[in-house]
Amino acid sequence: MTITTTGGMAIIMIPDQISNAELADHYDAAADYLIIHGWTKGELYNNRTGAVCASGALCAVMTPKLFTLVTEGKPIVIIGSPYAQWMEAARRAVGSQSISHWNDYLAKDMNEVIEMFRSRAKELRDA
Repeated sequence: MTITTTGGMAIIMIPDQISNAELADHYDAAADYLIIHGWTKGELYNNRTGAVCASGALCAVMTPKLFTLVTEGKPIVIIGSPYAQWMEAARRAVGSQSISHWNDYLAKDMNEVIEMFRSRAKELRDA
């Protein structure tokens, strides 16, 4: 990942390619991140508790610098990022309009979110 700053805005360039094994590792890491930091609804990141939603967990483990910039409220531009593909794969796994919508309105609890990440990781490794 390459990060440059221009006019106060961070420009983040992330490689376009990611293997199924690496993506599976990210899903497992997102599950672990939730276990450590906690789960929240209705927000990417809770400043008071450090808890994250499903999208926040993915963001935190896949692009840690991006997560830091987002939680600090910094303006960002992402170029060449597979992040949208990661989120789309998670969205398809839960069958909702977005992973954020599923997290906020359909997921029952943190365990369900963790199970989704673990299941998705297993599917990718078995593919």
